[in-house]
Amino acid sequence: MKTRFKKKILALFLALFLAFPPRVFSLITLPQEEKLGKKVFRLLSQKLSLVQDPELCAYITDVGKTLLEKGVKVAPFDFKFFLVKSPVFNAFSLPGGYILINTGV
Repeated sequence: MKTRFKKKILALFLALFLAFPPRVFSLITLPQEEKLGKKVFRLLSQKLSLVQDPELCAYITDVGKTLLEKGVKVAPFDFKFFLVKSPVFNAFSLPGGYILINTGV
């Protein structure tokens, strides 16, 4: 009895979802996100020590681009990859396609 009730509720939610699909919206536009990311990156790059070695930077960019080709069908940004001098095993991203990877990785 309980299983039948759960199936009916699930069917009702599915019917409502199909009849009234949720609207997709964003709080900021892509150009605004790019501008925000650029500003945050500029501020962070003053505080963090970024790797300047052209060979290492090219390598991390190649790895990032390969991962994007394998996993992302549509990218809203031109992703930019950076190495942060830090022994901590970590990586993070900023709005607008900025990807920062610690050298500890």
